[in-house]
Amino acid sequence: MSSTVHSGTDVQPFRTEFPGESLDELRQRIVATRWPSKELVEDASQGVQLATMQALAHYWATDYDFGRVDARLNALNLSPPDSVLVCNHTGAPEHEPSRLKQWLARQVETPVLWDSCMDAIAERRVRCVLEVGPGNALTKIWRDRYPHIPARSVDEFRSADAVAGWAHGKLR
Repeated sequence: MSSTVHSGTDVQPFRTEFPGESLDELRQRIVATRWPSKELVEDASQGVQLATMQALAHYWATDYDFGRVDARLNALNLSPPDSVLVCNHTGAPEHEPSRLKQWLARQVETPVLWDSCMDAIAERRVRCVLEVGPGNALTKIWRDRYPHIPARSVDEFRSADAVAGWAHGKLR
């Protein structure tokens, strides 16, 4: 399956594919995880419970359908974004849809370099940062590193209109 991406005025087909050997290695590393002893509290006050992490690891090692992810990425018809995006595993800025798809696919198998990513964003002299994804852990890290640049997480808002309003206000 291939999808169409727009690169300037050219239309180019592009296909993502998770390499089988990388997935096999990833699954082996998950299975080989050395787990800590069970936590001493019965709630999540000290972080995610061990049993939850073990269940998630088991799912990723045995049941997660990487082919489905490939198919969904390949079905996307991406146009170049209006602003530059920063890849979370290289810290490099990018606006080319075909490379953005590759980076999306690779973040499953590649460690995320948050320091490099955040530094690359800050070097672009952005006026605000919006974390798109679950939670707000990165927003908190950003605020500690760059308190002079406003940052919010999508999870902090109650509607898409509120997100857009905040971002629009910061970008005026």
